[in-house]
Amino acid sequence: MTTLDSYLKSLNGKNIHIVGASGTEGSEIAVFLDKHKIKNVTLHDFSQTEDQYLESFQKAHKNFPLKTHAEKLEFFKKLKYPLNLNANYLKDITEADIIFVPQSWYLYPANKSLIDLKNRIEFSSLTRLYLELLPCKIIGITGSNGKSTTTFLTYHLLSQNPELKTYLTGNDRRATQLLNIIDQIQPEDIVVTEISNRQLIETDNLAPDIAVITNITENHLAEHASLEEYANIKAK
Repeated sequence: MTTLDSYLKSLNGKNIHIVGASGTEGSEIAVFLDKHKIKNVTLHDFSQTEDQYLESFQKAHKNFPLKTHAEKLEFFKKLKYPLNLNANYLKDITEADIIFVPQSWYLYPANKSLIDLKNRIEFSSLTRLYLELLPCKIIGITGSNGKSTTTFLTYHLLSQNPELKTYLTGNDRRATQLLNIIDQIQPEDIVVTEISNRQLIETDNLAPDIAVITNITENHLAEHASLEEYANIKAK
């Protein structure tokens, strides 16, 4: 585990780019970096205009409670980072030191050029930040089917213990993301997170403290060379 302070210090002077900045993952990272006064951050998004950019943010967060949605939108609107939309999408990203990507970024033709950059630029993601920075035990749940149900059930059971502070996060869009309150989470707490196969791609050399695989069936095979490759990603 990397401490939050040491990680933030490691970002000083680095050229940071965030792909998919209006999504649940990209926006969480952008607000997190802004909260900690990290400079040299550039945002990229598929949206054609700034109005569509805000609409995209609201659509991505539509399952959140109204109060949470409104609070996140206000923080998001205050971001002062440069924003590359439309024809400027991915402008100057080849000069990045770190590129934060959302899950499924590699499925979009517009991001094809990013695949070649992985050989020379550090890639990271929201899931990777959780595994690196959360100071407590993490229960990570994945699988072809049933992972959302298993994640919610695990969280529900653990949260019945009044002496145990338990957090729920992860792939499901209804789950509140935790990056911006990570400094409030204590070593004795537990985080339960659902992790998709797409999110596991950017987690080399990292793993939750407790890993659960519900099952592996022929799912998402259009994204993988074989069932074996898909299973190997789940095994991360």
